[in-house]
Amino acid sequence: MAAAVGFGWSEDRGNSWSWSTEGLHDHYLRAVCLDGGTAYVSASDGPFTKRGAVYRARLGSAFVRCEEGLPEWFPGNVDTGHLDAVGRHAAIGFGREVHVSEDDGESWKTSELPDVITAVRLGG
Repeated sequence: MAAAVGFGWSEDRGNSWSWSTEGLHDHYLRAVCLDGGTAYVSASDGPFTKRGAVYRARLGSAFVRCEEGLPEWFPGNVDTGHLDAVGRHAAIGFGREVHVSEDDGESWKTSELPDVITAVRLGG
């Protein structure tokens, strides 16, 4: 779960929750996607941020910022529907750009599209 207080997960169908912000630059999360045991999240300092970023982590581990090939900061929040992952691939849609990783979020390539992106979805 992505929440204003960090990343939350339950291993007992929601009866109890664990929360983490370890490794994140701030605690406000707007998007999360899971691929197996890896979680990708978007983090920022709030709803009107100018400093958004995407991170990845194995469940229960500290988050690591996705950096190589991405902007230093996204000029807003990466929202739900703008982040997806399947297999070793992940995608971020922001504005007119699509950022794609083929190596579990280690590095990213960017393409610019003519229209504003409203969602990204990877096939599986």
